[in-house]
Parts: sequence; C-alpha cells; structure tokens
Amino acid sequence: SHCDNCAQLSANGKTIIAHVVTYGVENGKYAIDLSPEAQAALGLSSSNWTGTWQFSSCPTNGTPIYYQFDGRQWSPQNFWYMRIWTRNQRLPITKLETKLGSGNWSAASQVSDGAWETQSGVDFGGGCQVRVTAVDNQQLVDSIPAPTGLNPANPIAGKANFQ
Repeated sequence: SHCDNCAQLSANGKTIIAHVVTYGVENGKYAIDLSPEAQAALGLSSSNWTGTWQFSSCPTNGTPIYYQFDGRQWSPQNFWYMRIWTRNQRLPITKLETKLGSGNWSAASQVSDGAWETQSGVDFGGGCQVRVTAVDNQQLVDSIPAPTGLNPANPIAGKANFQ
C-alpha cells in the first residue's frame, strides 16, 4: 500500500530519498529491499543493509500526480469496476474517491498491491471524477475520461500535485 510513496534512507553517512516500489515479495517485517541504484547511492554492496529509513515527501519537481488503470477487467461492454494506482504523488494518499456526473463521492478501497478498487456495479463507461486525499488532508480532484479511450499502460496526468 506504500508503493510510489517516498522514503528517506540513510546508511554509511549518506542520505537519499527514493520511491517505494513493491513487487509482492516480503523479506521480513519492516524490511526494505533496495534497487541497485539506491544501493550504489548509499555505498552498499548488497540489498541487505543496516541503516535507517522514514517516509518523506517526494521530490516531484512540479510534475502532476498520475492515475494508472488496470484494464484487465475492461472489455468493450464492461466498465462496471475500476482499479486505480496513483503515481508520482508528493505525499502519501489516505483516500481515493470517485464520482459519476452530479452524484455523490464514493470511497474506493485500497488493496494489498496498492491499487484503489472502486465499487462494482457502477458504470464508469462515461468517465468519472477522482478525488484523492493526502496524509495532511490536502485534496486533488481530476476528471478521468471514458475508459474506451484509456490505455492502462499510459497513466493519465492530473492537473496538479500536493504542496
């Protein structure tokens, strides 16, 4: 659930900020596996390391949040369910909601792979609005087009990012 958030990592007198990427494999409670790039930046010879870490804001350099969709469930006739991953967020997200037309906001549930799953039985075929809330209660609202025009491999850029 922490995928694409950032962590400040320290070891060997060096400190970096890196994106958290999960691959579904856990190597122990509180374990963080490091990419080869992070290992090199911290002067480590392997991903087994001793150091400290804490969640931090991400250096997004003014780029917006992105929404990536899992299109495996979509077919030309079935847009009744949606899985959304947020990418490039400056702060961790605590809530994602969707809204169709002038309806009410409906909360999605975050699942173990970090995706937010919308309620089923709702037709997203005409697109929707997405509202994300960060850990400090900032909110962003973006419009998502109809799924027929979406390529799940190409995330949709939002209008902004968290401050």
